[in-house]
Parts: sequence; structure tokens; C-alpha cells
Amino acid sequence: MYKDSQQSKDYPAHAAPAGTIVKSKHRQDIWGVIKDAKVTHLDVDNREIISYDVRWCPPFVPTFGGNNAPTVMDLLGLDFFSGTEIEYDLIYLLNPDKEYNFVSK
Repeated sequence: MYKDSQQSKDYPAHAAPAGTIVKSKHRQDIWGVIKDAKVTHLDVDNREIISYDVRWCPPFVPTFGGNNAPTVMDLLGLDFFSGTEIEYDLIYLLNPDKEYNFVSK
């Protein structure tokens, strides 16, 4: 699926590949996987700005309230959520095991 989407003429050539693991710049306790990319607008220098469709995984512990407080994800019964993020709001993990320490999670 990912390989086909990257060979599409609509997938930006300079975009991070689908399947890349990312973190949010604003909420570094969540991570996700890029599903798709598209050019959405231009910056002041007329350079393309890419928006990514990301499948986010929620934090393992609640970040609001006490540790016993249910998260929105718990209430909805979800283990992921999707969103669209602009390229400047993402941190691209080149070595996820080392940078995010997935082994201990």
C-alpha cells in the first residue's frame, strides 16, 4: 500500500516516505506513522509546504488529571487516531528504537 502511494504522481517527490515514524513537536508523548502526503499551500518564498496524514498512537498514560483518570481514547475505545499535520509540526525519527525507546514501552 505505501509503496504504491509513493509511486503515484500525486505524492510529492520531496516528502517523507509513507511509513515514516514521527513525533509531534507540540505533544512529544505521542508518536505516529505517516500515511499520505500532499502539497497544501506555498510559503512566503513560494516553496511548497507539505501536509501529512498521520495515524497517531495515544500516550500510554494519561497526561491530564491523575494517573487513574481515563483518557478520551479510553472513553471512545480507540487505540489510535488520525490527523493532518503540516511538515513543520513533526519530528521525523530516523532511528525510532534509539530515539523513542520503543523496547521499554
